Amino acid sequence: MLQKLTIQRTAIIVLFMLLLAMATRIPTDTDMYWHLGSARHIVEEGGLFYGDPFSHTVPGGYRVNFDWGSQLILYALWQLGGLTAMMLFTAITAIFGMYLIYRTMPPNPYLNAMILVLATAAAAVFWSPRPQMMTHLFTCVTLFLVYRYKWQGKDWLWLFVPMMLLWGNMHAGYIVGFIILGGMIAGEVLNIFVQPNKVANVGWSGIRKMVMVGVVAAAVLIINPYGADLYIVPFNTFGLQVLRDYIQEWQRPILTQPAVLPYTAMLILTPLSMILSRRRLDISELILLLGTGYLSITVARNIALFAVVAAPILARHLNDVFQKRGWVVNAVQQPSRMMIRLNVLIIVIVGMGLLLNIVNNALPKVQEKALEAVVPVQAVEFIKAHDYEGEIFNSYNWGGYLIFYLPESPVFIDGRTDLYGDALVEQYASIALGREEPDAVFNTYNIGYVLVENGSGIDNNLREKVGWDRVYEDDLAVIYVKADA
Repeated sequence: MLQKLTIQRTAIIVLFMLLLAMATRIPTDTDMYWHLGSARHIVEEGGLFYGDPFSHTVPGGYRVNFDWGSQLILYALWQLGGLTAMMLFTAITAIFGMYLIYRTMPPNPYLNAMILVLATAAAAVFWSPRPQMMTHLFTCVTLFLVYRYKWQGKDWLWLFVPMMLLWGNMHAGYIVGFIILGGMIAGEVLNIFVQPNKVANVGWSGIRKMVMVGVVAAAVLIINPYGADLYIVPFNTFGLQVLRDYIQEWQRPILTQPAVLPYTAMLILTPLSMILSRRRLDISELILLLGTGYLSITVARNIALFAVVAAPILARHLNDVFQKRGWVVNAVQQPSRMMIRLNVLIIVIVGMGLLLNIVNNALPKVQEKALEAVVPVQAVEFIKAHDYEGEIFNSYNWGGYLIFYLPESPVFIDGRTDLYGDALVEQYASIALGREEPDAVFNTYNIGYVLVENGSGIDNNLREKVGWDRVYEDDLAVIYVKADA
């Protein structure tokens, strides 16, 4: 077996170990906690819930908990291995998806490696132990199915139907699957009409099959605990203006930010490679690229979608550019014994580095330090030690953490913006940013204590306000209690 360990195979093995290292990070996304809280509630109550059990501002409010399947998986992982299990799940899910993308690329391992590193760097910013990881995985599966069907003639399209049944019970990002399939169908129709016999296409029989698969997949989505309500969830979410006003991942990306630069590079390189390759324009590629490009340039969280859609297209066209210019590295078919030993040594060294990275991120002290930088661990313990009257006004960023670690105190707000709606989120933001006096809202919701970021607008407001006592403060959080509470 080692006789087949060429430098090309070694490069691919090392590539995916490095990508896994990039994705293996301590989970600090605070939204994961309300997903864990939801799953715990499902397990403890023995069934799904339809009225909100976690807030005092919208108690019993109806919300389609479309993430329920993913939430149960995350909770099982949490019970099994805490943050470490969730960290590994996120990394493995992310990199398996990227492996599927790699399988759609032309046979040029060194070029593919560079493109995958770029795509991973662009997408990894949005990888965290949340249900959206299932959308990443299923998006990559969808691209694997449609790209291989078109480019390689391998027909596994029927897998789209059971996959969509799962996807619809895991995350509302299922709409991405239909966007990709719909874009491919539209592009293939235009290819036939605009440039028949000039661009490889799946033909009318292939188009009919994709349409049929899409229709059946849309029909099976009804098989979920919330019925037809699931169909409108993506549109309701996109319709929330407060997401774009206040939530960073829903805003336009700043192309010059360091974390966004890999995406910016792909945004430039992909169309440039299409021009330089001089390959006849494939309208399917163009539609998918323009569609996901628009989605990503208007909403930052869609950068991950653009990265996986664009990577195979970039690889195809850059491969053509390199082939035409003779920039091709010939594969070594039969490596020497010395080369095999060197390849094994390289794999072992990189593997040890990956293992050390995982072990370090799994250390309790390292995880505690990372968490204490983003969530109010000590402040919550302080609240548990006291019996404050009234309801809590909490930071939006920490609502999920409170749902999981302070379940006896219903939250004012958390990451489920579709539950709270534009009006309440806007009202919260005005108070939290210090633009509005909190008295009226505090009276309406019987607020007895406040947990917010140290130095925030409302913190500065309450420091000067009579009737509120600051009872706790650290570098991250501050707690105020109503004077007569």
